[in-house]
Amino acid sequence: MSFAMLTLLTLTRKIITKFTKLTPFQNIYEEINVLKEQNKFLLFEVSKLNELLRGQTWKNNRIDDQSIEQTHDSFEFQWSDINTGYKLPSDTEFMSAIQENICLITDSNKEWFKGKKILDLGCGTGRFTYGFLTLGARVTACDQSKSALQQAQLLCHQFADQVTFKQIDILTWNEEDYFEMVFCFGVVHHTGNTYQAIENAAKKVKEGGKLFLMVYGFPESPTDFIEVNTYESLRQKLRNFSIEERKYFLEKKFGIELAHGYFDAVSPKINDLLTFPEIEELLKSFGFASIKRTLPSRNYRIIAEKIVVN
Repeated sequence: MSFAMLTLLTLTRKIITKFTKLTPFQNIYEEINVLKEQNKFLLFEVSKLNELLRGQTWKNNRIDDQSIEQTHDSFEFQWSDINTGYKLPSDTEFMSAIQENICLITDSNKEWFKGKKILDLGCGTGRFTYGFLTLGARVTACDQSKSALQQAQLLCHQFADQVTFKQIDILTWNEEDYFEMVFCFGVVHHTGNTYQAIENAAKKVKEGGKLFLMVYGFPESPTDFIEVNTYESLRQKLRNFSIEERKYFLEKKFGIELAHGYFDAVSPKINDLLTFPEIEELLKSFGFASIKRTLPSRNYRIIAEKIVVN
């Protein structure tokens, strides 16, 4: 062994010996494992606290009216002023594959939709409404945004005899009607009362019908945490910006094509993150079975079937 190698080995041993004297752990790997377990415990606790808060909000119908108003205003502006971009009706590549996308996330084949009565609950500017109509379904398309509904009507004008548009609030809409599929993409986690929103969507599904939800998921993987932390950093940076200033900042930073998606994620004050077991338990209590995720992504795509009661 060379003198240089011997010197390096001796120095390394000294560093390791010094380190182990400074820590109660046998080595750095044990310390990392402990930190991992501590982090896992804290995440479980945060998740349980979030569930408790959602349950109390649902039970007592306590909603932060100021946050609700801000979130409503944010979406109204979004649909009127940032209504083009990636995976929107202006995205021709996305729209050309809309039928396949719908079938993938709902775990249904194209033939299933023909003649079916579908509720697009939170339709936005109508990208999925359009897809359902081209598949031959009869659609009721609802949103709280007047601007979004106007654009959805323009997009779907050639299917006027198949579609009805309604301006509603998912938390208070109590019109009695039932559908073979209720499709609710990216809505419930922005309402301020997530469980109530899911319950109201579930009530609209007829026995034997299907419920589809896209819900923001609580992070699990390192990539998930990076994504969520990126959004939270942007929220903190933009919290005192006006709506127009947020738009300008996001367009400048991410480009016009991606600005809508980032605005959707960071501008509304209400952005609930749920776990899949939490959603599964809730849907079972509402009479659903065969509950599953249809895509392996952080934001859950969930399909469930309503049990037929004899």
